[in-house]
Amino acid sequence: MADQKTEPIKYWKITADGLADIGMFNQCGLPSMSLQASEFKVWDEQGKPNPLPTGVQASFGDVTLSRGVDQQGELWKWISTIAQKGANTDTVKEVTIIRVTPRAGPSRSGSSRTPTRRSTRPRAWPRAARTC
Repeated sequence: MADQKTEPIKYWKITADGLADIGMFNQCGLPSMSLQASEFKVWDEQGKPNPLPTGVQASFGDVTLSRGVDQQGELWKWISTIAQKGANTDTVKEVTIIRVTPRAGPSRSGSSRTPTRRSTRPRAWPRAARTC
């Protein structure tokens, strides 16, 4: 295995379709993932069961964000809309979680460097919120 560097994470930045920059969070609990393979059987002419290959169903757990700042209130507005209308095609969005490292800030020339990792979640919505 090649030498790998571990870089500290400065903060997590969240963006979503149709919304301004949602905010920055100091902690991000990444989602769990589970795979489930279904078994499907058919019977042949002799009455013997034959399992057929089926697809694998992936399911993802929640992403937990904490210690965040949302200056424009976009996340709170989105949560309020979901509380009123529910999770539907108008309120569910594609959300991108961006890991920002200390090196990912603006360069000396003024242009932004690309953050090191991005994770996009299609069909996502906030499930709960707590303010302090």
